[in-house]
This record gives sequence, C-alpha cells and structure tokens, in this order.
Amino acid sequence: MADIYNCQVGFWQRQFLLGLFKAVFSLRGRAGFTNLARFSLLHEQTFRRHFQRAFRWVWLNLTVFRLRRHPEEPVIGVFDCSFLPKSGTETWGLDQFFSSLAGQSKKELEVSILGIVATGSRRAFGIGATQTPPDLSTDQTGGYSRVDFYLEQIIDPCGELAGLVVSYWVTGGFCAKQKVFDTVTGLGGDLITRLRSDANLRQATASCTPARRKTSPAGRNNTTAKLTGRTKNPAVR
Repeated sequence: MADIYNCQVGFWQRQFLLGLFKAVFSLRGRAGFTNLARFSLLHEQTFRRHFQRAFRWVWLNLTVFRLRRHPEEPVIGVFDCSFLPKSGTETWGLDQFFSSLAGQSKKELEVSILGIVATGSRRAFGIGATQTPPDLSTDQTGGYSRVDFYLEQIIDPCGELAGLVVSYWVTGGFCAKQKVFDTVTGLGGDLITRLRSDANLRQATASCTPARRKTSPAGRNNTTAKLTGRTKNPAVR
C-alpha cells in the first residue's frame, strides 16, 4: 500500500491496526473496548486512546479497494442507513429512527454507511460509516436536516472517489428527494433509488391512454356474449 498508493501510516498506527483487526475478527459479542482487550494483547486504554484520534478510514478503505479491484472494472456507489438497537437511556445519538424490521420509527441509534460495489466481480466494500446525530429535522424546511448530513458523507470523499469514476449512486427510498438528485447530478453522477408512495410525479404532456368506462356486471356479460356469439341460455343459438 505504501509503495503503490503512498499510504503513509505511522509505526505505532500500523501496530495498533494489526492488533485491532486481529481482535475484531476473533472476538465474540460486541466490539467494545473492554471486549476488544479480552481478545488482544493491547490494553483497554490503548484502544480508547487511539479511537479518540482522527484517522482517515475512508482513505484507507479506498486504498484496499484499489488493490483488490481490476483497473477496468466498473463500480457504483451505494449509501443507506442502518438501524442499531441500543439498551440504555444515556447513550449519545438516541433519537427516533425508522426500523425496517419493525416497520415504524423507534428511539434507538442509526448509522449512515457509504460503500462501493465492483459490478464485474460483484464485491461490495464498505468505505465509511458515520453515526447519525440526534435532533435533526427529517424534512427539508427546517434548515440543516438529516438529508444534508447524509449528503455530506458523499461530498467529503468526492476527491478521493474521482479516480474510481463512480457514475451511479444507489440508495433507499428515503433519499428520493430533489436535493439528493441535484447533489448527485452536480457531482457528475446519476442517482438510482426507489420512489416513495407519496412521490410527486409530474408529466410533461397528458396521458395518451384513453379512460376506461365503468360497466356493470350485466353490461360486461352482454359484451362477452356479443364477442363470443353466445348467451347465458344454452337453448338459444
């Protein structure tokens, strides 16, 4: 990584990342600092101290992705939110978030995930995850909203994604908003999403499909009889 993409990571950071990755893939249960220390030679305070420092995780993940990807393989970008259940009342970030499993909003946690999919080999790589802050408006009329927060996750690594030529972005139905379409189009891409049930569909011209007349069951029977040449009475021919 250092030779090909100039991935400059300090000695102590390399040692910590090696211990972190070994512990994450071997532990059972939640990846908390206390549980990580049980499955690693590093102390719990070492994990807390390193996680308090900023690190370019998106840059590191994109470097790993470039090593695994074929140079001419087309890629697409994906971003969506994941609902995280959490017990307790003092955890930062608690708010009303939609749970697709429950089909309703619940007071838990949410994380916004950014990923890259290699369409040729059909491999998906997560490159960024950010916890959604609480007390953000769900509509676009109250200033800074959740949609603005989701879009920042795409805008910030835009320069690093330029070399991958990500032309298409895929997301869920919540982001089927005009602001999201304008932002993705401004970055030189196209948005693929699912329209919501209350989407405002506009047509440039009137529909060419003629309106169907509602007929009674008797009228439909008479029409069927005229088309087939038969009536309900088998004696009548």
